[in-house]
Amino acid sequence: MKFQAVIFIFAIVLVLSGCANGGKAVSKLTLDDVITAIRTEGPSVVPLSRDGKSYALNNVKPSFFTIANANEDAGKPEEIKVYIFESEKAMKEATKNFVFAEETTPRETYKQKNAFVVYYAYGGKIEKFGYTIDSAMKKL
Repeated sequence: MKFQAVIFIFAIVLVLSGCANGGKAVSKLTLDDVITAIRTEGPSVVPLSRDGKSYALNNVKPSFFTIANANEDAGKPEEIKVYIFESEKAMKEATKNFVFAEETTPRETYKQKNAFVVYYAYGGKIEKFGYTIDSAMKKL
């Protein structure tokens, strides 16, 4: 009888903990998650040493990377900026009024959960890595 009571209480606790947050698991992406996902799609992604203070969005500084095909010798490699916010809500709030400075470089943005990626296509074609980044972000 005691054993059945313990099993019953355990089952109730298990069900209630599964219903926390409306049954939705809240997952946050890390910088490593985003970079690994992009690398898995094929390109080489290398960190750049740059202070992101002037590029901060709501006090979140981006991390800078070059992105290129592994066998490519590009004079000016493409670049991405990756912002990781505390939550998806914080990311949406910070990026809702995001506008690019007046530049001639083609660029595109990608959002997923709490991550925001800005791709600068210095070679002039968003298509070069745009689909790759988009595909990687959608898989996260």
